[in-house]
Amino acid sequence: MTHATRLLALGLLAVWGCQAPRRDTASPRAPASAASAAALPSAAEAPGAPVKASEAYYGPEMDWITQLGSTGVALLGESVARGESAAALPRACRALYESRAKGSKGFLSFSCAIAPSGEAWASVAVIEPVANDAAIRWVEGHWQVLVAKGGHVKALPRQAFRCAAHGTCQDPNDCYQNTHCEGLHPPSGFWFVDVDGKAPHEAFLFSYEEPNSSGVDERSIQLYSASGPAPELLPVSQRASIVGLEDCNGDARPELVINPYRVAADAFSLNFGGYNRMSAPEWTLLVEQQPNGEYPGESELSRAYARRLCPEKVTSPFDADALRWPSRLHCAKLWGAPEARLVTELARACERPRDEAAEQACRYNRSALERMLKTTLPFQLSASAAKALPPGCFDQPSD
Repeated sequence: MTHATRLLALGLLAVWGCQAPRRDTASPRAPASAASAAALPSAAEAPGAPVKASEAYYGPEMDWITQLGSTGVALLGESVARGESAAALPRACRALYESRAKGSKGFLSFSCAIAPSGEAWASVAVIEPVANDAAIRWVEGHWQVLVAKGGHVKALPRQAFRCAAHGTCQDPNDCYQNTHCEGLHPPSGFWFVDVDGKAPHEAFLFSYEEPNSSGVDERSIQLYSASGPAPELLPVSQRASIVGLEDCNGDARPELVINPYRVAADAFSLNFGGYNRMSAPEWTLLVEQQPNGEYPGESELSRAYARRLCPEKVTSPFDADALRWPSRLHCAKLWGAPEARLVTELARACERPRDEAAEQACRYNRSALERMLKTTLPFQLSASAAKALPPGCFDQPSD
């Protein structure tokens, strides 16, 4: 996804209720059209026939690789790319642009929005010059979040990313626009919420993330506070990766869908035969914001979400085809499978892989699966009756 396309997609998100963009299905690396929840493979599905890695990549299993979105969120943010005018920026954003971005060596883009409590939140992206001595090169870059109010500017540490520059591009900006990047991309969408009932407002920063330069763009959302000496991640973003948000129960507080097995910009990813995936709906949890602004791991709503993902108890997650190992492992953990037994079963499955897909899963995914099975989830499911999710709560989009 090019930089210009990312900015356009973020604008469309605000118009369409922030459903995550879909990538061009003409490309063999792009996911197929997003599947409805009913069409997703069941984690409890019985073991199938042996699967070849090529079949796993090109088969209908591609349908479940979806991007989570966010419903009812109008993203804010005015963006200025290299060579564009900053005249349309709000005054506080324009001052920040003039002092921290304009004229910077390697300047790529600047995005900024004003919070209801008056702070200007901005991200500044910079990329380094391109070497001319290779047909395939890396474009190195970094971005930084700035928060300004009353002449005082607070800054987050820089976040690095890089792009695989193919062809003969010489200008860094052109290289960035015509390539795939890996890592956490510069944020260009902002959503402000008074999480704890105290000024200033907290900020959700919307971005994309890719595990590698041939991967799938995934929505990445981080929740920051600017109440201290410097902007800081709130605890929910320190312990998990946020991939979607929505007010499911009508209390005017956003519920979050998280991947509990990773945080933004870390190395966790799973290989599925032709692409890598860091997060997918099948191994997520829901966390519900409380009146005090905290996001505890357990609530009736979070249990209802988990029961929808895992309606039936999974006892042997590695007996099915390898594409379903992550989702089945997630369900096994939610239903209380002992860690020691899961460790033993994974080792047994990898000692004698049942097919080519299992062999590749053991080769490329074993460390990620081991992280999953050793991660402590905040609750376990039981056979007792569970509360139903409100209609439409984080439903997966369908064509």
